[in-house]
Amino acid sequence: MKKGILFAVFCSLLLLGFMGCHKKSQQVELLSRDSLIEILADAHIAESALRTNGGGTVDQFTARRNAYFEWVMKCHHTTYAQFDYSVKHYLENSDHFSKMYDEVINRIKQKELLNKSVPAKAKTPVKTPKQKVDSVKKADHLKV
Repeated sequence: MKKGILFAVFCSLLLLGFMGCHKKSQQVELLSRDSLIEILADAHIAESALRTNGGGTVDQFTARRNAYFEWVMKCHHTTYAQFDYSVKHYLENSDHFSKMYDEVINRIKQKELLNKSVPAKAKTPVKTPKQKVDSVKKADHLKV
């Protein structure tokens, strides 16, 4: 009887230990308030660009939305898990989060003003030279 109880306690402790290790491995870093504000501002700008350049099927729209969001995450060197965890953390105090969103709106307005002040020539994207196509390389190889 005592061996059964000791075995059950041992198994419970072992299980709790594994669960504790599992949770620690999934912990993500909380983004700073300023970082989250920048990410939210860029995410809203990307969403606006997506809506402006809309069209296509629902699947195409979803794919473009995901690509825009992944681009924002990559630009800010963060992951969706960090973003999600941070938003949930800051949402625990809705008044504080509302003030953060006031700053998000201000950042968007600042970026809009900055964008308007940049001359049109500076806004045109820089074209990079196209890389050689593999078929051209194959054709050169066949000439020999």
